[in-house]
Amino acid sequence: MGAPPCKAEGVGDPTTAEAWTTHCQAQARARVSEGDWRGGQSCAMGWAAGVAEDLGIPSGLVWKSFKRALVGRWFGAPDRRVFKPGWKPAAVARYAEMWPNRIVRASVFTAGIACHAKSIRLPRSGAGGWARALGTLDPDGALEIFPESSSGASICFRRRSDSYGADVVYEAGRGQAAEVFETQQGRHAILGCELRSTGTRRVAVRRWHSNALSVRGLKPVVSEFVGRCEWELQSRTFGICRTIGIEWLAMEGYWTPDAGGSLTVVDCDLPLDYVFMYRQNVDDGRSVTAKG
Repeated sequence: MGAPPCKAEGVGDPTTAEAWTTHCQAQARARVSEGDWRGGQSCAMGWAAGVAEDLGIPSGLVWKSFKRALVGRWFGAPDRRVFKPGWKPAAVARYAEMWPNRIVRASVFTAGIACHAKSIRLPRSGAGGWARALGTLDPDGALEIFPESSSGASICFRRRSDSYGADVVYEAGRGQAAEVFETQQGRHAILGCELRSTGTRRVAVRRWHSNALSVRGLKPVVSEFVGRCEWELQSRTFGICRTIGIEWLAMEGYWTPDAGGSLTVVDCDLPLDYVFMYRQNVDDGRSVTAKG
């Protein structure tokens, strides 16, 4: 992997994924401890560039796009296209016409975020309405266009665990993940469950929120999902963690309880996300907390 842009003097080039990651994390922490959040983000992007080079995924991506490309490397990329900053609404709208019978969504990923990207559904009024809707988004961010993965039968989920799966936490709901877990957080029904290794693995309900009837309807679906997909999700979590040298991973996706059990993973959270949870105040040099 290439050397990070913020490498300390006297530190040799890492020779393993673990060493590379440990080095970049230490450099990011040092920058953040000095109040230099942009420097911390630069260290994270240097790490991401090395990971992308080794895995053969696109380089030069903003952090949010990098994370989506990373899980696509292990789970396969869902239908989507990323337009680089400077995109034109008319050109994007022409691409969105590929899915005339699907609900199409547009998300804009600016350079300084790890989550909470602005995301909109494109209206059903055709290319003209799409271009007007896209005009409300920031053209200086990377734009991703994709048909929604959620359906009336599917659930959206988040899964977090360490590399070995000693403690696993799931959250699940119905609808588009950005709406359930972010935009309308606390107003959607969310069922949480936890897996613990106690000799034999068991599933225990950890918490639930909001509409109790909807939560009860979720329990059998979530139980089936965990029973059918946990082994695959944990084995790939282990593979990602060992390959890129991280200790834990959270992933986000959708599952439909059809005959084959359709699984789609679209995004992830990484240990270095925290450096993108702050925004540098360029006017007076203060660092202030802000959601991405």
